[in-house]
Amino acid sequence: MAHEFVGPMPVEDFFKAFMNPGRPYTEPSLPKQWRGKFRAKLIKKLGFENSFINAVNRAEICPDLVLVNTTKERDDQFWRKPDITVYKRPYNGPPTTDFERMELHIERKTASEDPFSDPKSRKSRQEHSFEHDSKASMKSRGQIISYTACQFASQHRCFTFSILFLDDYVRFIRWDRAGAIVTKRLAWRDDPKPLARFLWLFNHLSDAERGYDTSISKPTAREITLTKKKLDERANALARAKGEPSRLPETRYSTDDSFRKFCVVDDDPEIKMGKARVRFFVASVPQWQSGSPVGRGTKGYEALDLETGELVYLKDTWRYEADKMKKEGDTYRKLAANDVSHIPRLACAGDVEGQRTRTHDFTDEDWCCGEPEVRQHRHYRLVLKDLGRPLSKFNSTKELCQVLLEAIIAHMEAFKVDVLHQDISGGNILITDDGHALLIDWELAKRVSEEKSPRQDWRTSDIFRVHGSSFQPPSLNNLERSMNFETT
Repeated sequence: MAHEFVGPMPVEDFFKAFMNPGRPYTEPSLPKQWRGKFRAKLIKKLGFENSFINAVNRAEICPDLVLVNTTKERDDQFWRKPDITVYKRPYNGPPTTDFERMELHIERKTASEDPFSDPKSRKSRQEHSFEHDSKASMKSRGQIISYTACQFASQHRCFTFSILFLDDYVRFIRWDRAGAIVTKRLAWRDDPKPLARFLWLFNHLSDAERGYDTSISKPTAREITLTKKKLDERANALARAKGEPSRLPETRYSTDDSFRKFCVVDDDPEIKMGKARVRFFVASVPQWQSGSPVGRGTKGYEALDLETGELVYLKDTWRYEADKMKKEGDTYRKLAANDVSHIPRLACAGDVEGQRTRTHDFTDEDWCCGEPEVRQHRHYRLVLKDLGRPLSKFNSTKELCQVLLEAIIAHMEAFKVDVLHQDISGGNILITDDGHALLIDWELAKRVSEEKSPRQDWRTSDIFRVHGSSFQPPSLNNLERSMNFETT
């Protein structure tokens, strides 16, 4: 996340931008008793976590939340443990870290470990590096980044918040897929009111205002049963194809509580009047997901199409929004219209209404240091009718060569109709159940006819970065002869 932190934002601006809902709203008043109980307890230096939790509880600042000291109890899946984890009431679980249920994480460091550096004057802001480069600072920054990555991986979120204590100081942070906005450092022991106000406001935010993706809902018991049945059938079919005994799809779903219903609003301009644009899909755990808290944050699911009753591939991602960047669904439609082979069939695709990043909106503020490299992203879902297994799961050398050849054919045919993939890798080539190729992930594709512009490395695969100057595609006929097998 280098150069993706924006700050130091004035705290009042932070509250106004992110903790003041865009609807008729009266900011709640702090409880009358908060000051004495909160301040008195916070002066204690020993046992900070428990003292802080007790102070918050006694002042009744977060009546709907539970603060848990998790300094010693890691999450079972990620092996991470912030100092304090905030959960929604009711919570009767053990004092352990659970990223699936986390509302907010709170971390404590020394002032010398501050990941960020506030400028001493406004004149120096343009040249000032907000991200502190000491070893201790980089370690602290990496730590809070990892907590956010775990939370994003475990939940369906658009953004999240966190608190960072630095001895007598505190910072508030808002994270989304574009980066993070960090407040200026506050002396909370001298004046705990901003800290108390943050917690009080956070307690009164709705799920959507805390960052949850409210376009996702809980499926019915019948929908979960149907989805599990289809996933079981596919797992058994794949096992039989490899000559293995039937087995349950342990990695395709866990508990019934893990299933969610995804809504996709199709943006196909060719949809006929009267035909439904809104489609629903049920899925459990992602088969693949990005590990970074910023960027596209792609999660891929095997999902049940509730309209057709068939399994499909659902891609949940945050597409980069910029001039000349085509939506992936539009690229699939163009490829299909031109009969490009070995491309999965598109079921539907579209943006999730109202869900976009906001970090990029603040890079031109006068308080912003340096020139953060923050890009705007918009939440996007795409559904493909065809499923495949990873390239690494090939059944024979012949099948592997066949699939690679077909992927090259797909790329060449796409190029002929003015589409360049730009992100070719082994992970973007799948094998169908009958042993043929599917070239996927066209989200970074561009039109070949576009005017040349300075290359953006983040759009280009490692293959082309390393070998771009000398890469020459082989003759297709020579390639077929050298492999010595039929392509159909």
